[in-house]
Amino acid sequence: LLREKELLISRMGTNGTWRLEPTHKLGEAIRQEQFRHELVPPLVRAMIQARTAKLSQSARLLVMACAVLGSRVSAQFLWQVAELGVQAGIEWLEEAVKSGMLREEATGSQLGSYSFSYKLIREVVYTELGAARRYVLHQRVLTRLYVEGVETVEQVAQAASA
Repeated sequence: LLREKELLISRMGTNGTWRLEPTHKLGEAIRQEQFRHELVPPLVRAMIQARTAKLSQSARLLVMACAVLGSRVSAQFLWQVAELGVQAGIEWLEEAVKSGMLREEATGSQLGSYSFSYKLIREVVYTELGAARRYVLHQRVLTRLYVEGVETVEQVAQAASA
């Protein structure tokens, strides 16, 4: 796909073996959301969308919040961003884990932390959010971080996974 779009080219190396090299257009293409959307084969995208569609609305919201947060995140932080209470948050989080969209990772805290089962799932969910929903979820994340007094990148990672 990258070769077809002339973002990678084949070159013979000095040792006589062929290798792929990025073109000057690759960096710009990666920054474009449309490119990230096109990078996932349509059949794979459709399969992930179908799995997401089977989730209840609240479980889907947790998955979307996790996509915005990007990496391992605590259950409590997810519930806060998704604006769900603890009991409902537990039920919807269990649904997202049972569906295979998210996975629970054991941590030293009482609550586990969660991330996507596969990075590709996260990429599809994130690109399918749409600008308005993505904006709202990012604002909720920023609000939570502000309330917790987070000021540095290290504190962001710590707050989200704690």
